[in-house]
Amino acid sequence: MIKADYAHQLRTYSEAFQKLLLFAIYWVKWGVWTLNPLSDFTPAGAGYSLSLCDAPKNDQKWLLGDSMIAIPKPLALRFFADPTKPSKVEPDGNLQFTIGRVAFVAGEREISNELEKKLAGFFLLYAPWENVSNPAKIVDGRVIHYDIQGIRQDPNPDQQFLMLGYLSEMISRQFNEMTVAKGKVLHLTPEVSPDKLGVVIPTDYKSEVLCIWRFSIQPERPVLDWNKYRPNAFPRNPAQHAPPITANGRPLPPADGAAPGRAVASGRTKRLA
Repeated sequence: MIKADYAHQLRTYSEAFQKLLLFAIYWVKWGVWTLNPLSDFTPAGAGYSLSLCDAPKNDQKWLLGDSMIAIPKPLALRFFADPTKPSKVEPDGNLQFTIGRVAFVAGEREISNELEKKLAGFFLLYAPWENVSNPAKIVDGRVIHYDIQGIRQDPNPDQQFLMLGYLSEMISRQFNEMTVAKGKVLHLTPEVSPDKLGVVIPTDYKSEVLCIWRFSIQPERPVLDWNKYRPNAFPRNPAQHAPPITANGRPLPPADGAAPGRAVASGRTKRLA
């Protein structure tokens, strides 16, 4: 809910500087973000509201470079046993071995590139995993390796990649981990420099092992030009009907002949090999 007076002040400010007015909304219960123009909101009492069902229809996160991420499966942190030391499997299923080395593995291929290691670590920590699996490889009674592997529902098991969700959602999980404990806010901001939050995936990213698919979900009518997307005026009192904003005394029609907030999302898929 946005109070009418506050919405009016923000709209007036954006018009004065001819800048787009977009609202970044964090839906706490679902842990997702949407970025919406004021025209997506509808009058509600003394202000304006936007439902979770309507917000994604015209979500503009793509303007900030946000995208859905998919990676090869499975992704795991693998602990290799030292072959020069004793190792065995106990009757109760417990493993005894000495760790020789540790590596990230994607699609059963070991990751050696430093950037790919950083990305793999971030995805393992902050992707929306539903469970953790600990498979082990044992040959002739000896432990070869042991994994910590993220598990989530995979509706397309024959597909070569696994969807992890939006990058912004993962960064928010990292932020919450640094500022919230047991449901209580401990810090307003993380006690780390901003460059330590999240990860940056270069636009020209080329992988050796950790292939990344980026899905850029764009609305039917993207917000690119302020003059092309000026919303209908929002009165101080939402109950009052307001005439459309005018330029040079003439009313501005909806962009592309479409009604504000009626965009339908379309997808663009890009694999960064």
